[in-house]
Amino acid sequence: MLLTLAIDSAFSLVEAFIAALTDKFGTKREYTNIGVAILAFLIGIIYTTGAGLYWLDIVDHFMNQFGLFTVAFLESILIGWFYGSEEMREFANSVSDRPIGKWWNISVKFIVPLSSLIIFVSALKERIREPYGGYPRLAEVIGGWAVLAIFLILAIYLTTRKTKRSL
Repeated sequence: MLLTLAIDSAFSLVEAFIAALTDKFGTKREYTNIGVAILAFLIGIIYTTGAGLYWLDIVDHFMNQFGLFTVAFLESILIGWFYGSEEMREFANSVSDRPIGKWWNISVKFIVPLSSLIIFVSALKERIREPYGGYPRLAEVIGGWAVLAIFLILAIYLTTRKTKRSL
């Protein structure tokens, strides 16, 4: 049962990614599936080595400790200050049985960004003080900071890039 649950969870994550790529670039689903499978295979090779568990530990820690709070911070800033939290709240209320109160605007504009920033800075101070898990700094830079930077740059590039559909 656990095996099928794990496969199902992985399938849903990959399907969301595939759907986003096909929508963004207008590629055929079959080619996108093959491309993502090859890319995932190549990235996954490092986790099959003798140091695979160590790399998994470093990447997992940095994605959870820094990546999630970076996403929470940036999304709350974008929704609260650029997209408009009031418009988002009104839309949510129009399609929901339970309305969201005005407190939501304050939460998205101030509470979520501030708390995300505080957690991020405290974790950053801890990483500056000593490397994660006693790993060498080079492993921390490659498996942690570089992976985060690559994903952030890739996300910015993909969201700002004009596609054939948008031209």
